[in-house]
Amino acid sequence: MTQTWYQRNKEVTKARAIEWAKNNTEKRRNIRIASRARHKVARNKRERHYLETHPSVLAQKRETTAKWKREHLENLRATESKRRTSKVLYGGSFTPEEWGALCAAYDFKCLCCGDKKPLEADHVIPVSKGGTSWISNIQPLCKSCNSSKGAKTIDYR
Repeated sequence: MTQTWYQRNKEVTKARAIEWAKNNTEKRRNIRIASRARHKVARNKRERHYLETHPSVLAQKRETTAKWKREHLENLRATESKRRTSKVLYGGSFTPEEWGALCAAYDFKCLCCGDKKPLEADHVIPVSKGGTSWISNIQPLCKSCNSSKGAKTIDYR
């Protein structure tokens, strides 16, 4: 039985591949990103099918996601704000650390009503009116004050 070239040179080929990966981390990263983008629809379809046929895994995934959201509210707020502004192409973002520092600067109180309630990141100039998500355009408001402010441009700072 004859061996193919790869089977005869398996160890050498693996060593070369590992060495190439070490020396080309950025190129390798870009290849992976491009591949994920090309196969995104198929990958999502496979995952949806798997979750539909494995309800216990879906329930566990939902539970894990809900737990993460409860434990990482600052990250969630920053991510959602970044997503909203990227949709309308105005840009900007802030880190959980910046959000924490902003809330601490105002003693974790709502700037509108002055109550110590869970705070939300409110855009002084709303995203719908061209506002960005840079921390300089963010003010901490409680949920009810943020909802009542709506899309008005009001600076409580």
